Amino acid sequence: MPLMPPLTPGSVKQTVVKMAVTVAGTVEAFDQDARDGFTKGLADAVGVAREVISLEVSAGSVVVDVTIVVDDASAASSLVDSLENVTSDASAFSSLVGVTVESITNPTVEEQIVPGP
Repeated sequence: MPLMPPLTPGSVKQTVVKMAVTVAGTVEAFDQDARDGFTKGLADAVGVAREVISLEVSAGSVVVDVTIVVDDASAASSLVDSLENVTSDASAFSSLVGVTVESITNPTVEEQIVPGP
């Protein structure tokens, strides 16, 4: 992992696991209900709280960039294992998250800076 820049006052370092999921449909069709269902299914499948999952949705079919906040590197490693397990079968994963999944990137662990107030 590259070195992180020094933290500014009030900032904190946060470990996250990221992956991108491409789903069938349009960004418009991936509405709040679809996002809620996706988040719930993913959270339930890997055993995390819905509140630690954030989604960024963009066009290209529908690309869902998933970020999950974890406590530390050990938790990140366990989460990566869980994600790899539940995403290994796109059809089964589609059922979990309530949308047709076309492709999934491998999850990665990153450190990110959260600016202070």
